[in-house]
Amino acid sequence: MAAPLNRIIIDTDPGVDDILAILLALAAKPEELEILLLSVTYGNVEADKCLKNVITLFHIIEKEIEWRKSRGQLEGFGAMLSSKPLVAVGATHPLEDEMLMADYFHGIDGLAGTHTSHPHLTPADAWKHLFEGESEESIVSSKSFRASKAPAHQEILRLLRENPPDTITIVAVGPLTNLALAAAEDPETFLKVKEVCVMGGAIDVEGNITPVAEFNTYADAVATARVFALTSPTPSSTMPPPPLKMSTQWTSVFVLKTLEKIESLTRKQENPGLELHDPLCIWYMLTRNAPQWMLAPKAPEDIRVETAGQWTRGMHVVDRRQRKKAGRPEEQVKSPGAVDIVNPMESLNVTVSDQGMDVGEETHADPPGDNGSWLQYNRGNRINRMISSPGEDAFGPYIIERLFG
Repeated sequence: MAAPLNRIIIDTDPGVDDILAILLALAAKPEELEILLLSVTYGNVEADKCLKNVITLFHIIEKEIEWRKSRGQLEGFGAMLSSKPLVAVGATHPLEDEMLMADYFHGIDGLAGTHTSHPHLTPADAWKHLFEGESEESIVSSKSFRASKAPAHQEILRLLRENPPDTITIVAVGPLTNLALAAAEDPETFLKVKEVCVMGGAIDVEGNITPVAEFNTYADAVATARVFALTSPTPSSTMPPPPLKMSTQWTSVFVLKTLEKIESLTRKQENPGLELHDPLCIWYMLTRNAPQWMLAPKAPEDIRVETAGQWTRGMHVVDRRQRKKAGRPEEQVKSPGAVDIVNPMESLNVTVSDQGMDVGEETHADPPGDNGSWLQYNRGNRINRMISSPGEDAFGPYIIERLFG
């Protein structure tokens, strides 16, 4: 069998759209995706509830496969069966701020209350021992996944350390705390990542948690800012300042409940629709060569994250001034197609100490008239932002066919 086109780690805080993203990944073909790790964090709900949703997902898939077998149908879920992904639990709170959860939207369990309303679809708690206590083996194998007792950010580093550089992509569909922890612990190893595909931020659209901020970024703005800074030739120039202080009945249940919630929060519409953001990252992994995936015209962009503003925390900031930058211009991506996307990590030539997460190690004076180093080519972040996809008319049929056949 040919090697998979993409080898990925999914960093996730499983609520409704995260679960659908993971389902889409697990239902891929083995030659399309190899899922190395599901790195669980907090976000939509607490980390332990997010982990329970992941385990329930595998429980449901196992029953679905048995049902398909009994009817003589193809089992599906080839990527899951061939990868047998590792599952590890990571951060339980943001790096510096108070914990924020979206349980008001996704329900108290992150899945519209399915564990209470449909208890027969939830596995017994016997799985908890896989992640708790001490044992000779740090990784314990289950029927469809492997459980790790190590923190998720350490598993991320281990996988990056044990594999050749530029062979693993991290698909991050939750707060970026696990990634920031990994980068802080071992930046040299973290930068062996091929790319980080992030569902987060709001630039040309309004925010969904504040007027300017998207939930995943707002939940840990400092973590996002620190990860973004590692795309900069001079990471310390954009590091945030130190703080002032330290597929089945199961899917139908939570999808329908979420639709009801959307209808209750919006003005009456004939069909308000269900906005699925997190699965877009997996869709991109599977269809990235499609020309409809388009970068922002000036990509890679110097996108920075506000971490201290009273009203703008979590805002993604770009310089909209039409001013020339000093220094040597960098080559821009000419084609809008994903096949031409340049990985910003590939052009980095920085020392480990420069990549470090201690923002006090190095300071850079701004030249006159440039507060914040916005007008220097050798400073600022390097973020590739997608502004177009094959479209909602294409995605709806795609995810339905992939998940349900």
